[in-house]
Amino acid sequence: METLLIILLVVLVIAVPVASALLFRHAAKTSVKGKGKWGEKEVIWAIEHTKQGEYYLINGIILTDKNGMSHEIDHIVINKYGIFVIETKNYSGKIYGDEESKEWVQVLAGGRKKNKLLNPVKQNKSHIYCLKQILPDAILRPLVVFVQNNTQDIAAKDVIPLNALPFELTKYNGQTLGKKQMADCYGKIIEAKSGVTEKEHVQKIKKQQTALAEGKCPQCGGKLVVRNRKDGTGSFYGCSNYPKCKFTKNIE
Repeated sequence: METLLIILLVVLVIAVPVASALLFRHAAKTSVKGKGKWGEKEVIWAIEHTKQGEYYLINGIILTDKNGMSHEIDHIVINKYGIFVIETKNYSGKIYGDEESKEWVQVLAGGRKKNKLLNPVKQNKSHIYCLKQILPDAILRPLVVFVQNNTQDIAAKDVIPLNALPFELTKYNGQTLGKKQMADCYGKIIEAKSGVTEKEHVQKIKKQQTALAEGKCPQCGGKLVVRNRKDGTGSFYGCSNYPKCKFTKNIE
């Protein structure tokens, strides 16, 4: 009888933590925020299991650009082939989109449900823009990774399924960055890390999106006006309060 009680106690000690972990994993995979975080973990796992020699990995860093706009970058990989700027998406169903569309479409339940998604390629371009201010001479390689490998209906370069990530990080010939350059790039990015928290970043993004939708400068509240580039390469939105406010935005 005593032996049976000991066995039962051992089973409980093992089973309870395992059951709790499984429930946590299920919750993480089903909530919107949880799915995103779980997708990021899957990408980290894929990166860490890539045989690519020495590299640096930065996850979930928030940076602020010259316009005062914050950017939360899911992953930055620095290896000898360059700096990979990775946006992670953990969407299920069929995804339809291209590089230029403002919104993409997610189709679920055999076509009975459709959701609109912001174009992640454009989102990642804003991250590249921010990083260019920190590392103006670096080779930045954008990647949008779909964790559920459902990229077959997406017509955009630099958008890949998770199972293609190891190849994308190592497919280049020759060496772009030496060990010292890799370390220097890593140091500059970490040094530029914003003091903005994730909650503050989300609030800031919502405020910026509202201002832009109303044709206002998200930095000072001035009116956005169309201006021509000095080199004649096109137009952009600038703040009416220039030169006091130097906010600019590309015309999409």
